[in-house]
Amino acid sequence: MEAKPLVSVICLCFNHKKYVEEAISSVLNQTYKNIEIIIVDDGSHDGSGTRIKQLYTGHPRIKLIFNSENLGLCTAFNKALKISSGHLIVNHACDDVLLPDKINQAVGDFMKLPDTYGVHFTDTKFINENGQVFSVYSETYHKNFREVIPSGDVFKTLLERFFIADPSMVVKRQVLDEMGGYDENLSYEDFDFWVRTSRKWYYHYHPEVMVHKRDVPGSLSKIQKQLWNPHIKSTVKVIEKACALVRTKPEIIALKKRINYELKWALVTINLKAAYRLFRLKRTLVVD
Repeated sequence: MEAKPLVSVICLCFNHKKYVEEAISSVLNQTYKNIEIIIVDDGSHDGSGTRIKQLYTGHPRIKLIFNSENLGLCTAFNKALKISSGHLIVNHACDDVLLPDKINQAVGDFMKLPDTYGVHFTDTKFINENGQVFSVYSETYHKNFREVIPSGDVFKTLLERFFIADPSMVVKRQVLDEMGGYDENLSYEDFDFWVRTSRKWYYHYHPEVMVHKRDVPGSLSKIQKQLWNPHIKSTVKVIEKACALVRTKPEIIALKKRINYELKWALVTINLKAAYRLFRLKRTLVVD
């Protein structure tokens, strides 16, 4: 990797008018300066697009994309990825906040790591609408549950449980190019990204908080626990992909554990068709 690789920060906005200035300022204020910023307003209807135009039209480091309708996270991201030029890519929601040294830390770590590492991730603080911290995704947090955050080959662990906050990641462009960008048939991206990329690429964990992720009423984590959760169909599709990728007995056991978790939520949220499909997928996984 070159000494100062270009980093593309793709900033996705959907009804983030209240937070967009803070989110973009956190990118502009990075200590690492070789950054291009692409802001995508994905059909917002709260005035976000107007606010973005007011703040960033003509800015030398920022490219703007305005979608006339909401295309969804995966499609909007891919649209920006196609016009980006960075060797490293950051997916940054316009209600999250990057700490000043986040990108510099990731670049420095990548410079020292073998080429087999494609994803860098860090600890994360979760904040509410008012910016108050209510939870921390960190090594200490996971140790409380007698869990360890792994580095290197994380495929099996990612099947079992969540331990990465998506906005904490910095990803090599090659990783995204190989997977063809995000799967536009899905309503969310992170679980699919983790499953498909961790099968081939190593992940590097840096144990320091480098991002604040905002969790508000419309966040995915809230919707997933609502009745008739619309995202469960995407989860089933990812599980189907994972079934084709597992190779060893520990990986199969890990995937069965994940299916049990998702099956519970499918039943709780009254997604009976999804629950039936998950049950059938579990039955196809045979442990010798």
